[in-house]
Amino acid sequence: MTAVLVLVLGVFVFTNFSRYRQIVAAEAEQSDSSEQSEQSSQSDRTDTEADTQKDANSGAIPEDVRQKLISGDTDGLKIVFMTFDDGPTDQTTTLLDLLDQYDIKGTFFPNLHDEETDGAQFKEIVDRGHTLGNHTVSHNYDLYNNPTSLVAEINQLHDYQTQAIGQEPSRMFRFPGGSLTANQACVDAVTAAGYNYVDWNVSSGDASANGITAEQTAANIIDQVHQHNVSVVLCHAEKKASTMEALPTVFEQLKSEGYTFYKIDDSLQVYPQQI
Repeated sequence: MTAVLVLVLGVFVFTNFSRYRQIVAAEAEQSDSSEQSEQSSQSDRTDTEADTQKDANSGAIPEDVRQKLISGDTDGLKIVFMTFDDGPTDQTTTLLDLLDQYDIKGTFFPNLHDEETDGAQFKEIVDRGHTLGNHTVSHNYDLYNNPTSLVAEINQLHDYQTQAIGQEPSRMFRFPGGSLTANQACVDAVTAAGYNYVDWNVSSGDASANGITAEQTAANIIDQVHQHNVSVVLCHAEKKASTMEALPTVFEQLKSEGYTFYKIDDSLQVYPQQI
């Protein structure tokens, strides 16, 4: 009887010990799987954050943000596009240095002032990661009287830029004075020629004939940016010393408030036009 009882107990202990080992092994396997899943998820998050940071540093627009911009779903966005008109000048490199200091990429809408020197500055703009747009050769409002002449000037500058930088530049165009200064015939001619036009919804006010201070320029930009989810800022920093002086204040305050700066590029399709 005692021998039978010992045998039964031995079988019971062995069976339950085996079952216990199976349970422990299964739990360990599940734990390993959960840990690997968490590590994979964390890795994916890290990769996404790294890609987002990389996009921010390069000025490139992340795909999810790009789709929101194109669809018009901009709620919750805090995006700023800095645009610089009417260069290049002897201050273009100074502006590029300043943008580098703050890891910001901008969009330049220049004219053609000097065929001997402008090409090198256009190349520097592109080589340093910014978007090179088009603002006509002459910035002459009389071009709006003849859409064919307007497109001819745009193409002339585009061809010059292509030769200067060794590749085709952006086909982003800004009408002198903005598209509302032009007329529908000119708008139709520009878009038919394959260009996308870019207006603005934030003005630095630095085109004022009387001039404004750096403090007022900074206040104009910051106050208006606060009114939009997506801001396209118009300024003339290459020509206006007060604007150049104002930009550090603008960059530091808006970055501290969570705004991200991007450059405009052709991937935005028909955006932003009149925003």
